[in-house]
Order: sequence, then structure tokens, then C-alpha cells
Amino acid sequence: MQPMPAAALVLSHGRNGFGADNAGGNRNLAPTSDDEVENNNEDQRFVMHPPRAADRPGGEFDDLLLPLSPDWLRGRLCDPASLCAGG
Repeated sequence: MQPMPAAALVLSHGRNGFGADNAGGNRNLAPTSDDEVENNNEDQRFVMHPPRAADRPGGEFDDLLLPLSPDWLRGRLCDPASLCAGG
């Protein structure tokens, strides 16, 4: 899988919610699959692929990620776009 740079990332821990902070201010059960652990370890690397059931090789995966590119963000934050020229 190819790395994809992103300026920002929106992450949902999916239906199982493993590793997410809940409304009560506590953390849900820790994830058990390597891919969900990677999305919960607070580094700058994330895994994105289709959902996978718990009985499949690699274990359960239901995280949802939305990477936002630098160009997309600039296009939304700069009006007119020339305000962000050069960078």
C-alpha cells in the first residue's frame, strides 16, 4: 500500500468504537487488530482499507478515514485562492 500525505485527517473508530474516547470522557475497549491499533497509537501513520470481519485474517477492521490534501484545505480556507499562493 502506498503512503498518502495529508494535511489533516478525519478518523472514525467505526461501529465497534475500539480505542475511541466516549461521551463519558473515558476510552472504549482497546482495538485488537493490528490495523486498528495503528490508527489508535497517536502517531502520524494511519491504515485505510475496506472493512473486515473479526473472523478474517488480520482481525476486525471498521475504522473510517477521510484524508484531506493540502490543496483541498487551501481551496477551502483561502478566498480568493491567491491569498495562499506560494504555499
